[in-house]
Amino acid sequence: MGPRKNAEGNYLDKGCFCIYCQKWVGRLDRHLISLHSSEIGVRRWLAQEDKKAKNYKLTVLVNKGNDLHNLKVLEKVFGELIVKRGPADAENANPDKYMPCDLCRVWFCGVQLYRHDCPEATTEKKPSRKKSKEIVSGAQAGVTEAMAVVLASLARDEVGEVVRSDFLLREYLRFQTQSELYKIAKNRDQLKGKLRYGARLLIQLRKEIPNSTFLELLTKNNFEKILVAAKACAEGEDGRIHSQTPIRIGSFLNELIERATKLAIDTDDHAREFDLGQLQKLKKLDWTVRVVKQAKYLNVLRQANQIIKLPTTVHVVKFSIGLTKFLEQALIRYREDPTLPTFRRLQKVLLVKIITFNRNRATIILYLLGIFVVNKFGS
Repeated sequence: MGPRKNAEGNYLDKGCFCIYCQKWVGRLDRHLISLHSSEIGVRRWLAQEDKKAKNYKLTVLVNKGNDLHNLKVLEKVFGELIVKRGPADAENANPDKYMPCDLCRVWFCGVQLYRHDCPEATTEKKPSRKKSKEIVSGAQAGVTEAMAVVLASLARDEVGEVVRSDFLLREYLRFQTQSELYKIAKNRDQLKGKLRYGARLLIQLRKEIPNSTFLELLTKNNFEKILVAAKACAEGEDGRIHSQTPIRIGSFLNELIERATKLAIDTDDHAREFDLGQLQKLKKLDWTVRVVKQAKYLNVLRQANQIIKLPTTVHVVKFSIGLTKFLEQALIRYREDPTLPTFRRLQKVLLVKIITFNRNRATIILYLLGIFVVNKFGS
């Protein structure tokens, strides 16, 4: 939190971090126009005609850029925090005392936050010190605010806890929430569904290899174990085989392998990158036949062997009594209002009773009913 210096060693008293490229710039307005003029936020800022509103839009971009930088500093536990009012002794200052306003995202010392006159505050919405602490805690735990929105909506069950604790699942979530699509409820639900499928697969794998993570398990040597775990996920608690589950798990597994490959590329781990490529090829060659089609076959086999339960005498009697009541009601309505709709209702109830309990006479009575309809209501 000390004074910043440029490459020549000169002090930089003014400046901020760009929200789009995360570079330190002295003139954000000039930087945005020259390099980020196609961004939606920049276009909205430039479209403002009122000078005061335009300056405020630029201030919002400044605050968001600095806030994003500060959250990365807390996550990496390295760097300088950009705050509204720096301490007198920057070298010995405690960064744990600083937190953002949860509305305008300007960073203050905790004892100064209550004095902050937030421009985003309204009568219904005011800055919350509790939410500010949650933002800081999430950043220190490696969870961004966008990730926290999705994780908070997950159930507090075993599957949800696995999503929160596994590193690769969280990295996948971090990558997906970099876009704004997670704010749409439909896309957020799809993202949660994928994460839960991945967590269920990991739970099955941990039965074979306890306390393992996806990064450890996604190897060529573990492919057979992944197949077995996916088959176990396809079988529900009621013994039914859900053939769509292996398809969704397989699709999500492809995305996880891609994320793991990206991490291997970033760390120049070529051996790991090659191994993940081999795993991807094995999955492409075997997954459909050995997992998806097998699940479909087991589902068909289960349905073919399913015991058909015939109705008991008690059920038949209850059905007959109820049907007789419906027939009496339909007959009364037709007598009171002899129109085509009431006749159709009477016809349907009568046909059900005839076909169910007297199939031999059904054809003759249907023929007679047809003649009656033609004579009474016309063709």
